[in-house]
Amino acid sequence: MIQPERWRRIDRIFAHLLELPREQRRAFLGEACRGDPELLREVERLLDADERNATFLERPAGELLGFPAPSPGTEEGSLLGPYRLLRKIGGGGMGTVYLARREDEHYQREVAVKVLRSGLESTEALHRFFAERQILARLEHPNIARLYDGGSTEDGRPYLVMELVEGLPVDQYCDRNRLTVEQRLDLFRRIGSAVQYAHQNLLVHRDLKPGNILVTAGGEPKLLDFGIAKRLAPESAEDLDRTRDGLRMMTPSYASPEQVKGEPVATASDVYSLGVLLYELLAGRGPFQLAPSGPSRGSLPHEIERAICEQEPERPSEALFRPGDPPPEEIARNRKTRPTALQRRLQGDLDNIILMALRKEPERRYASVGQLSRDLESHLRSLPVAARPDTLLYRGRKFLRRHRAGVAAAVLVVLIAAGFMASLMAQGRRLARERDKARYTLSFLVDTFKQADPYHTQGERLTAREILDRGANRVSHDFQSQPEVQAAVMDAIGEVDLGLGRYDEAQPLLERALALRRQIYGPESLEVARSLELLGRLKAERSDNAAAERLLRQSLALKRRLLGSDDPEVARTLNRLGAFLAEVHATPEVEKLHREALAIARRAEGPEGATVGESLVYLGKLKRDLGDYAAAEKLLREGVAVERRAVGERNPGLYGHQTVFGEILIELGKYKEAEALLRQSLAAQQKILGPEHPDIDITLNNLALAIQRQGRYAEAEALYRRVLVLMRAHYGPVDWRLGGTLGNLASVLNAQEKRREAIPYLEEALSMRQQIWGERHPLVAQALLLLAGTYRGLKDYDQALALARKALAILEETDGPDHPHTAFALREIGNNYLDQKRFAEAEPYARRVYEIRRKELPPQSPDLAKAKLALAKCLVERGEHGQAEVLLREAEPAMASEMVLDEAWVELIQNLKAEIAKGRPKERQAK
Repeated sequence: MIQPERWRRIDRIFAHLLELPREQRRAFLGEACRGDPELLREVERLLDADERNATFLERPAGELLGFPAPSPGTEEGSLLGPYRLLRKIGGGGMGTVYLARREDEHYQREVAVKVLRSGLESTEALHRFFAERQILARLEHPNIARLYDGGSTEDGRPYLVMELVEGLPVDQYCDRNRLTVEQRLDLFRRIGSAVQYAHQNLLVHRDLKPGNILVTAGGEPKLLDFGIAKRLAPESAEDLDRTRDGLRMMTPSYASPEQVKGEPVATASDVYSLGVLLYELLAGRGPFQLAPSGPSRGSLPHEIERAICEQEPERPSEALFRPGDPPPEEIARNRKTRPTALQRRLQGDLDNIILMALRKEPERRYASVGQLSRDLESHLRSLPVAARPDTLLYRGRKFLRRHRAGVAAAVLVVLIAAGFMASLMAQGRRLARERDKARYTLSFLVDTFKQADPYHTQGERLTAREILDRGANRVSHDFQSQPEVQAAVMDAIGEVDLGLGRYDEAQPLLERALALRRQIYGPESLEVARSLELLGRLKAERSDNAAAERLLRQSLALKRRLLGSDDPEVARTLNRLGAFLAEVHATPEVEKLHREALAIARRAEGPEGATVGESLVYLGKLKRDLGDYAAAEKLLREGVAVERRAVGERNPGLYGHQTVFGEILIELGKYKEAEALLRQSLAAQQKILGPEHPDIDITLNNLALAIQRQGRYAEAEALYRRVLVLMRAHYGPVDWRLGGTLGNLASVLNAQEKRREAIPYLEEALSMRQQIWGERHPLVAQALLLLAGTYRGLKDYDQALALARKALAILEETDGPDHPHTAFALREIGNNYLDQKRFAEAEPYARRVYEIRRKELPPQSPDLAKAKLALAKCLVERGEHGQAEVLLREAEPAMASEMVLDEAWVELIQNLKAEIAKGRPKERQAK
């Protein structure tokens, strides 16, 4: 009879065999049972039964030993608690994984259900199953598959309910999508973030390999299978027995030397496995050349283990040209490059980083996954990396340790002592830095603000800008040995400069602060996320759209990972990203960002928070851009009111949002209300921000537009010219805001019959917008239409029509045929034909404009009234006086209510009335 202790050893070996591919089981068995023929025979008995029966993995193991079979309870279609099993999607010797759906009154969700295989209820597998459940319950990370639930079947087998991850192993995903080296590094660093999180929760995964890292269709990696993960705690007696048995839980190709040797395993083991993974993702081959026929994973386990412990890995750049399958050309093609270019890309930093992760001695690898990730980030940013190539001195020490035990022991003692002292010194320095950081920062701020004291400056009076400039110069020199203090102060001064519109001064400070924070805190820190957002906002202000979007998206992703999805800071970043994207091109997809921000803000702040008001304002502005003016007005009224109650009357951001509201009131034809609101905003901004702040430029521009729409053209022109001077000083020769003011100035010149004077401004605006946005953008179309209207006024109808048709094609492509922006192009073409008295050709365009305007604008809108008058003119010419009279009757009071009519509109209305009056007798006679 087999003794219990003996059976536990057989059980542990057999349980591990079941998780290995069939072709590796015999080799592993020989290693695990070396020197114990009886143990080998006992395990082989179970293994032979497994391999003789094709359906063994579906049958209870107890049947092999003559025990009665338990009830299944896990057939497809059966229920486990509230989860219905749909079909088997995976499995192995330890258990079976099913696709399942939760079906109860709470909600429906597709999940993965992992069930322990029948017959293993009293084996090592059961203990590992429970351990995995405890581990997963502790982990909450976006790149780790989540545990939702757990329970037991009717026959007592435990099961886990997990997040359903549908994706490819990371190596297959990278090759199938032909990711570049940079894209692979970005993906790898997200995987590293998940592993580092597990380490911070005192867990070592111990089985990191492509099959346990799936990447979804959206490119998000998910870390799976913590079945052999180990807690970072003193080893239990069971762990020690397991080591003495020679059973090592691992996948040989990705195991560290200490795993292979059965030594204690810590986080450095996962660093090694990640090094193997990174090696394969970049070089397309494994680290060791075991056989000419293929990569290491096809070799026998004992060959792999010997290589791991004794061979030095090839440099990845050299392994690329190692004979084998796939050939170098295919590897490079899967990385969108050529073999020689890929080799050059891997040489240097990447070779050294990977080899440092793969060092035999755990203490010589990266101390953490975070350090490995930071070195990759430094490499991507062309900064020095911590990894260094092995030196001749190190190789000499290694030789002495291998061949002269006495010398090796002495050297080892010295190294350990030096390392211990270095660790103590480093810890002391960190504590001192934290202690001194606040003191140095406070001292700096006090000295900086003393610049405003006339006793301190001996009568010299300095402005706030001059104080900031002196502070920036000081921080660049005074704190070179205090990078944490330097980064914090640079970031603060850079943010103030950004708020003051001093973009040239802000940019170097914010860029330096970001670089310092990445070096100090690593890529996964809140400090880095905040620096990324500030720099993204600066890039947006400077019309560097590609850089702005990249930085804002990076900041948002990092804040989501660090703060979760219910933090107001995440909501504010969502709003800033959405507002930026809407400026580039408003789409319904952007609305999702603002809706999510609003939901987060309401959960965090209640109905009256500052972020709630901000979210409502941004959502309203987007609705305007999408053509839904009624929703835009409602959201903005609510948003500005909420924000005023939350932040008070002295907050400059409130008046910036009021300016946006004023712009929408103008588009709704509420010119007088808009003018009053904008004048209030202007007065408050000048008092709070000063008369030359860039935010005032937008308010002045919108105020001029409200005045122009009321027919006060000379007053509007003077304001536009003032704004133009301010904007050129604030933003330089090329900026998206400048293009809008140039167009507005030209339009008011046109209204005063100064068309030749308007053309240079319009051509500058068109060229600027094409440079910023490209050829096919709605703002480019707007500039084309303004230029078309000017040429039409000069009676150059062919040139005007060509420009208007080009604008119409852009708007129909980008915004759609029924968008309010498209109506502007239709109106311009219709007016072109009307001016030429080609009424039949004008009517289809006038009718489309009327239909679009009727849907989007309130009945009293002057823009809707203009559309009615244009259509009425076409109908009169066709003899349809009745319909024309109705339109004229509706339009006239709306035109008079908000603006002083200029002579052209007065003349058009009078002519229409006269023609309709003339047409009535003819109509009666015809009847």
